[in-house]
Amino acid sequence: MKKTYFLISFFIVAALAATHYLAFIFIYNSFRYDLLEEDLRVAEYQSRLISEMVSRELESGSTQEEAKAKLQISLERSSTGPVFICMFNKEGKEICHPNKNLVGITIADDNSTVKSFSNLDLERNFKSILNTYTAYGGIHTIKDENKTEVIYLTPVRDTDWIIASHVNLISLEKTLNAFKTKLLLLFIFTWVCSIVLILFLINFLYQRYFSKITKENLKIRDEILEKQSFEVAHEVVKEEEEPVVKRFLAEKGLKLIPVEIESIAFIYLDNKIVYVVDINGMKSTLNMSLEEIFQTLPKDQFFRVSRQVILALKSIQNIEKYGLTQLKAITHPVSEVPIIISKAKVSEFKSWIGKK
Repeated sequence: MKKTYFLISFFIVAALAATHYLAFIFIYNSFRYDLLEEDLRVAEYQSRLISEMVSRELESGSTQEEAKAKLQISLERSSTGPVFICMFNKEGKEICHPNKNLVGITIADDNSTVKSFSNLDLERNFKSILNTYTAYGGIHTIKDENKTEVIYLTPVRDTDWIIASHVNLISLEKTLNAFKTKLLLLFIFTWVCSIVLILFLINFLYQRYFSKITKENLKIRDEILEKQSFEVAHEVVKEEEEPVVKRFLAEKGLKLIPVEIESIAFIYLDNKIVYVVDINGMKSTLNMSLEEIFQTLPKDQFFRVSRQVILALKSIQNIEKYGLTQLKAITHPVSEVPIIISKAKVSEFKSWIGKK
């Protein structure tokens, strides 16, 4: 019963741990995805806004060189912090950048890639995206710099320019790490509370069930004891009517020897063989059942201790308490098997001893 209780408890703890872990991963990834989407929306908004401003500058009559110069001045006044703007042409050449030292540099063919939010398994070469001259956004990875950012590309109308809005993920990772720590502590707390509550409930139900089973077992035990008492009384009446013999013909090796009833110390059953031991310690075997033997013995001299042992009064040296409700007979010669008087036969045994 206790083994089952501990197994159930173990599986519940394991199931709760697995459930909380999966929930933690799901919530954390969902929160991370939402933050990335928010950064992408910011990058898209800024990219489209700058693209529209440059397009209107050109439409107002400014030349490409003038528009490019104005944008470069504006970008230099800004910073290259977590969020910044730059402009490429279709070939991947930097046209404008907050750091003017980077203007004119053409990006390498295989130096960076972009993963789409809608399909993270789809990874495209950054320079090939510029060549398509289309709006595109995702997670931009620069291999040489070991850098990851959110980027959104928006073409400038009637030019080969493309506005790129960059959002660095450093601040995002800090936010995610703080959220991850708080979420982890929350899930550990709820996991522990859930375990305590469920184990308390299981223990409560187990105790109620165990109490019920105990009462039923006690009732069954009382019924068995009552039945055994009846059988014992019936056997006593029956035994008193049976005839008594004076000796048995026992086997010892290849010999048959007579064993006087008065010389028997005890008789016991072991591995389906009936052994008779006399007061001198000599052991032989009988080809009879204990039931048949006991029916022929004088009841004032012999007592049926159990289904395995018949005890002679003369062999008893002393009687000891055995446990709370049983007795143990110490004999001479010493018995190879313990002679225990069960609770059901203690009263009858004492009465038998007293009669003599």
